[in-house]
Amino acid sequence: MISIMNAVYLFLSIYLSFTNLLVQSAPQNAIVSQLPGFTGTIPSKHYAGYVTLDKNHGKKLYYYYVLSERDPSKDPVVLWLNGGPGCSSFDGFVFEQGPFNFEKTGSMPKLHLNPYAWNKVSNMIFLDAPAGVGMSYSKNKSDYITSDTITAKDSHKFLLRWFKLYPEYLSNPFYIAGESFAGIYIPTLSNQVIKGINNGEKPTLNFKGYIIGNGVCDDVFDGNAFVPFARGMGLISEYMYQDTKKECNGTFYKPPTLKCEMKLDKVDQHFEGLNMYNIIGKCFHGKSKISHEITKLPPSFRKLGKTERPHPVRTRMFGRAWPFKAPVKPGYVPSWPELLKTTLSSPCNDRGVASIWLNKKAVREAIHADPIKEAGKWELCTDRIKYNKEGESMINFHKNITARGYRALIFSGDHDLCVPYTGTEAWTKSLGYKVIDEWRSWKVNGQVAGYIQGYEKNLTFLTVKGAGHTNAIVSQLPGFTGIIPSKHYAGYVTLDKNHGKKLYYYYVLSERDPSKDPVVLWLNGGPGCSSLNGFVYEQGPFNFEKTGSMPNLHLNPYAWNKVSNVIYLDSPAGVGMSYSRNRTDYITSDTITSLDSHKFLLEWFQLYPEYLSNPFFIAGESFAGIYIPVLSYQVIRGLFYGEKPTINFKGYIIGNGVCDGVFDGNAFVPFARGMGLISEEMFQDATKECNGTFYSPPNLKCEFQLDKIDQHFDGLNFYNILGECYHDKSKISEYTKLPMSFRKLGETERPLPVRTRMFGRAWPFKAPVKAGYLPSWPELLNNTQNVLCNDDSVASTWLNNEAVRKAVHADPISEAGKWELCTSRLRYNSEAGSMIKYHKFITGWGYRALIFSGDHDLCVPYTGTEAWTQSLGYKVIDEWRSWKVDGQVAGYLREYDKNLTFLTVKGSGHTVPEYKPKEALAFYSRWYVTIDALRGKKLYYYYVLSERNPSKDPVVLWLNGGPGCSSFDGFVYEHGPFNFQKTGGLPKLHLNPYAWNKVSNMIFLDSPVGVGMSYSRDKSAYNTTDTKTALDSHKFLLEWFKLYPEYLSNPFYIAGESFAGIYIPTLSYQVVKGLEAGEKPTLNFKGYIIGNGICDDAFDGNGFIPFVHGMGLISNELHKEVNKTCKGKFYDVTDKNCKSKLRKVDKVLEGLNMYNILIPCFHANDSKNMDENTKLPLSFRKLGETQRPLPVRTRMFGRAWPFKAPVKRGYVPSWPEILESTQTIPCIDDSVATRWLNDEAVRVAIHADPVRSYNRFLFFLNSKQNFIKKLARC
Repeated sequence: MISIMNAVYLFLSIYLSFTNLLVQSAPQNAIVSQLPGFTGTIPSKHYAGYVTLDKNHGKKLYYYYVLSERDPSKDPVVLWLNGGPGCSSFDGFVFEQGPFNFEKTGSMPKLHLNPYAWNKVSNMIFLDAPAGVGMSYSKNKSDYITSDTITAKDSHKFLLRWFKLYPEYLSNPFYIAGESFAGIYIPTLSNQVIKGINNGEKPTLNFKGYIIGNGVCDDVFDGNAFVPFARGMGLISEYMYQDTKKECNGTFYKPPTLKCEMKLDKVDQHFEGLNMYNIIGKCFHGKSKISHEITKLPPSFRKLGKTERPHPVRTRMFGRAWPFKAPVKPGYVPSWPELLKTTLSSPCNDRGVASIWLNKKAVREAIHADPIKEAGKWELCTDRIKYNKEGESMINFHKNITARGYRALIFSGDHDLCVPYTGTEAWTKSLGYKVIDEWRSWKVNGQVAGYIQGYEKNLTFLTVKGAGHTNAIVSQLPGFTGIIPSKHYAGYVTLDKNHGKKLYYYYVLSERDPSKDPVVLWLNGGPGCSSLNGFVYEQGPFNFEKTGSMPNLHLNPYAWNKVSNVIYLDSPAGVGMSYSRNRTDYITSDTITSLDSHKFLLEWFQLYPEYLSNPFFIAGESFAGIYIPVLSYQVIRGLFYGEKPTINFKGYIIGNGVCDGVFDGNAFVPFARGMGLISEEMFQDATKECNGTFYSPPNLKCEFQLDKIDQHFDGLNFYNILGECYHDKSKISEYTKLPMSFRKLGETERPLPVRTRMFGRAWPFKAPVKAGYLPSWPELLNNTQNVLCNDDSVASTWLNNEAVRKAVHADPISEAGKWELCTSRLRYNSEAGSMIKYHKFITGWGYRALIFSGDHDLCVPYTGTEAWTQSLGYKVIDEWRSWKVDGQVAGYLREYDKNLTFLTVKGSGHTVPEYKPKEALAFYSRWYVTIDALRGKKLYYYYVLSERNPSKDPVVLWLNGGPGCSSFDGFVYEHGPFNFQKTGGLPKLHLNPYAWNKVSNMIFLDSPVGVGMSYSRDKSAYNTTDTKTALDSHKFLLEWFKLYPEYLSNPFYIAGESFAGIYIPTLSYQVVKGLEAGEKPTLNFKGYIIGNGICDDAFDGNGFIPFVHGMGLISNELHKEVNKTCKGKFYDVTDKNCKSKLRKVDKVLEGLNMYNILIPCFHANDSKNMDENTKLPLSFRKLGETQRPLPVRTRMFGRAWPFKAPVKRGYVPSWPEILESTQTIPCIDDSVATRWLNDEAVRVAIHADPVRSYNRFLFFLNSKQNFIKKLARC
């Protein structure tokens, strides 16, 4: 239960809501100023004492009140009740969620602050009830005869009197919480509280709901749950379960026959030695202290954990626990001491810490508890009360309370056999409420903490998971001495228990944000080569340094887990650490491998369900060009047929991957010519004789030309024609099947560099992609003693070290076999042939594909890969162009529709993450929100997290106006995180003390496409309207929240100003429509904020004359004159006399800053002044002419809707069009933003595409965008 308390504490901080203010102080005579055993400063105030219920009887209930450490005046007040019946709530205080952890010492326990105390987020009342329990007592012993109703009435009476003592907390939300037998106390007390509120009893409690943990409720549901639970947890066999179910006819709580009773006794025998209250926990008691023959405890309890060892302080079942299989029915309920009868001590219980502390005179005085001679000695559970249960099931109570709208959180530790979660889940479901939040995981620190299901009527059922992945975690790695920056997990997934067929994985969590970053499955090639090749030599978390016996590991700054969660999978069985006890499993194929890998994924995601919502990609290189498309096909097929769990598959990434015999095979001769490896004459001769067919020579002459070309490759590294490659010339056998060019390749006497290798990651040179048996690398090398250009001793030494294998949870060599980079124990048949049909199928479904090539790989030339991607026939949406890293060309790319991208990495060989690690991480991690892949239509955003509490504070989308003006206007000049200081070169940035991200998460969005940093390759996208803009922005939001799902529960608002008065209502309408249509993800839209926004032609247009009069800008006389002539209509004027009067007003307003009438505004009055033909009114043209420098932030333009511009249907001109031939803009100096946002280093830093992608950044558009307004008013 302790682990439950720790986890539920974190859930509670979200579940409970907050209100109100402190109005007066609590009774000072109740304050607890010091506590024996605690030497520090108590973080919040504590109060304790008695509330007298009956003066004549001296009936008093004792409480201990702990104020919240956060905000006592607003945080909820929670009444905590333990079970029994007859057990003290000091059980919760001492052993569970109280403010201290108690350390057992000699005479006085030591108290340490509990980091998971519930008073971190709430005010806690620990109440001993009914009278006779704990510190509560009565001078009239007849009060110890009690029942459900008497206990509930007394507790209610206590609450009314307690809140009179502490009236300052009356407005705080009030909840009742507890566990075990409190499953009876809480609904009956809640019922009394509601009755009191309805009857107008004073004071009025601000009751909000209740919380019950592993609480008893109903004889049928609770009693029938334990046998199915025992089967589900693997405590009994399937045969025993079915046999018992058959004899008992599914009724286990009340055996209908003798045979059923015998079956249940047999089941009970299997629980011997098991802790019923936590089946995965140990439990100890002194074996000499249990009376076996007399106690009423079942044998399984009596035998439980016999030991002479001291009892751990918190390893206890007794007191917090409802007796195993005890019925919930009317009648006398025996206390725990009565159940144990003559037993001297309780099984699995050491209450010595609490008993010693609470019976100390100094402690009782400190906590205002009456002395032992009056109140009696404190006991965890008492036998002085006689408790009668009046009702049976609590279900009707729950139904009545929740039906009135009160909140109910029902939680269960999922490894409790005493009150199994399955019974609790069943009775909550039986209430018949509609499910509004389907069963899903909830998390703590990115890890699944349990599962939750939400119902209407404010009912929530929640489990707290008993165990996570602790058996798979990698806590240390031999050879590495630092701190591993993120969690690592490793182990096996068994695919076939009968065969012992197991696939090995190593899982590296992202160093950025594991809960939202993609999960990427990495596969190396071969076939038959281990994916730990990628882990050790390429993009894994470490660089391996070759030393004497054990390599040294150093952090890899270009590891792909910087930005993603990576699974390295050894597949198929027989590769790397993966194996089977049945050798027939080593005969495999494309299809078998893909089916096994798919099965692995389904099983793996059940082990790690917290990552199911993360985007999932499959990546790899070389022969993984076969693995990946075939596996992706299986994944899509599984999704189509509804296989569970549902994998959030998004696409795949293939590097220098084989694909098609024709395209790959025909590429190497043109590639050799393009790279200058053969002459033009030789190229032309070969082309002529072979007729362009190089993959399968059509005649002898062609074959002769190709042999001639092959001779020119002697001494060349096929996998990186720019790189050297070394091997020991004495070790190459003349009989190897490798071509001569390989055998001679880089002969040397020098030692082999650790990472200069071609083998294992590489598809054999000119090997065809066709159906049939594929030889492994060891077979290709025949009887060669070592592999050319290869030193794999680093990986082999490390992965075959016994300490390493233990650390990474790999089975020993005696079982799994020795780790080899590439194995010969596999027999691999390829039946898939060309992969083009797979690529066509997968991309046709809209899944993303990134196909990349190191452009100096002769083995799988980029030219062949470029050709087959082009052959798919998709429209080019982003023409061949360079991409850069640190301002340098890193390669070239071309984008197609259907989310297909082909990319080259300049100067790289076959294994890009090894040869070009920085560039590989760069292209791997870059992203944009693309709202229309067909046209390369991209919206740019800048997201600033709140400085207060990003996980709870609202997410606010900010939009500037125009139309056509960038939201960077808001970022740079208004409420963004910085103030920009204009200097000679790049502006200086200073923190803005009034930034809106002080209290909210801010998204600054450039919208519509064509504005600011947002752009499209298809210029027709710049013709837009209100509706198109709203639809695109809504699509952006749906895609954005998929990238940042952790903010989906935050309140979401849309905000902006000026022309955003059009943007925001139309976008809000689309969002609401989407919510009503059930579009996913579900946005937690709460509303919108509009500042000085245009809305309606009549209201806006008619507002300016009354405004200028009200502000004293025109005289009463002129105001009357205009009103009389224009008859109150000042917008869309056709009458000449009215127009004349309005011009007169306009003349008066000359020299005034229309956007802030209180401040001046300046522009240069030199030759660049206003053209007389400009459409701006005269008041603008003359406005503030000056030679003085323009203040950075004194500007009207860009954030502002043009003065007196109508809100009506039709074409809306942009600001540049309004200004027409004017060379400068009045009242504006945007050089700060323009200078900063067009700087190359800035654009790289903020992940903006380079200037040449879409011209320079401007706050406004030239002829880039045409905005057609469809709506006349908002």
